[in-house]
Amino acid sequence: MKVIIAGSRTIADYNIVKNAIKQSGWLDEITIIVSGGARGVDQLALKFAEDYNITTTVFHPDWKKYRKGAGYKRNVEMANYGDRLIAIQRNFSKGTDHMIETMLKMNKKVFLNQFVWF
Repeated sequence: MKVIIAGSRTIADYNIVKNAIKQSGWLDEITIIVSGGARGVDQLALKFAEDYNITTTVFHPDWKKYRKGAGYKRNVEMANYGDRLIAIQRNFSKGTDHMIETMLKMNKKVFLNQFVWF
């Protein structure tokens, strides 16, 4: 199963990402981890994939071609490719919210790990 792991760029704690993946209950089904390649959760998901010997696919946004809309365009491409989403969100993140909404509109399962930090 291709699982997108996306979330806040301000999260730097690997254990938060590792625990969210395990809490989703999908670890044994993951064949590919899909990432947007950004700092924070996206990069930590790639580290998790390396640690657990899971194949990765990275969708980098094309900022030159799509400018401000590149991140959203990339999210739609990832949603079309992936089967499920593990979203790890600190406070509010427009990009993560868009990823969640896109997956839900496609009737794909989402596991949300959300918390507020001050």
